Amino acid sequence: MSLDGLVAQVGGVLGDARGLYGSAPQGGGWSSTQALSAGRDGIAEAGGVVAGWGGAASSTHLAASGGRVLVLDNVIGADGATGSGFGGVADASQSGRNGMTGVVDDTRRGVAAIAPSTDTAAGKRQLVDHLQLELDRAKSVLKVSEQRNVMLAQLIRGGAAGYGGAGARIGGGMSPMMGGMPGMGGMSPMSLGAGGLRGIPNLSSLSSLLGDGRRGRDRAPRPGLTLHPPVPTGPGADAFRAAIRRGLTIKGITDPVARANWEAGMMVVGDRESDFNNTAVNGEDRNAKEGNHSAGTLQFTRTTFEAYHEPGTSADRSDNVAQVCAFVNYAMDHYGVSADGSDLAAKIQQADPTRPAKGY
Repeated sequence: MSLDGLVAQVGGVLGDARGLYGSAPQGGGWSSTQALSAGRDGIAEAGGVVAGWGGAASSTHLAASGGRVLVLDNVIGADGATGSGFGGVADASQSGRNGMTGVVDDTRRGVAAIAPSTDTAAGKRQLVDHLQLELDRAKSVLKVSEQRNVMLAQLIRGGAAGYGGAGARIGGGMSPMMGGMPGMGGMSPMSLGAGGLRGIPNLSSLSSLLGDGRRGRDRAPRPGLTLHPPVPTGPGADAFRAAIRRGLTIKGITDPVARANWEAGMMVVGDRESDFNNTAVNGEDRNAKEGNHSAGTLQFTRTTFEAYHEPGTSADRSDNVAQVCAFVNYAMDHYGVSADGSDLAAKIQQADPTRPAKGY
């Protein structure tokens, strides 16, 4: 896996971990408790009036009213007991999200600081060590969140006993009363109950990402954390030069002399082929008449571009980075250019500024 791919994958894992906390929740009691209290007081007041009527109807009504008052007292009490637990969940979620945001920000700053030195072995090792440290921090934040959630789930379960058995369902099948859970925002189900971390997507990657598993097939990188700044798009010599440097990094060509050889030759080719116009299309030559027109800064035909396309780069021929990588593959395979590019100008005349232009 390339360093760019590794950094992007770590960024994706950290983003997933932060996403577990959802949007920022707000703590507080149940919104229905005030109405329940008012209803309880109304029933009690009505019972006081009926008490003066006398007779069997009065006694029956008073008994029923007393039962309703008792039930509402239990519900209001359970609201108070569980409300504090849910407030604790909201606070814990906010704390965990803040902690994970700190990890993501520190990772991004560290990558930006180390990136200029990643053309050396020491720089590469420093970057990998930095990523490993931040992944370990992320695991620690998640572990603390899990421990808090287990404790809060037990608190809520105990307080919910006042609902008349609903507490037994907290953490398993949620009670119907939970539909009005206050301020929980985008809280994940892992927030209530033990063992939540085992269900977190990509958590295993936090341990294996930098281990032996990284030698397997690369996963598609996700946005959010990158080793290098975005390459400028569009026509022009500066945009193409930036694309050359990114493409050489993707191809693993890090030696400064080799990079200079490739860059010098490809700048000549880009100038001659399209005047550094990444949207240029040749619709007049023999290839075009055969339905296989040339396009892009380096004017690849569709079939040649597809044959030498670098996996992981854009399939669009107007993408300069994709063209650069395809050019390196093509030059080395078709013309036998060495990996250090020292014979690029000798083997491909179009890359030699001392000789006349010639198609390649």
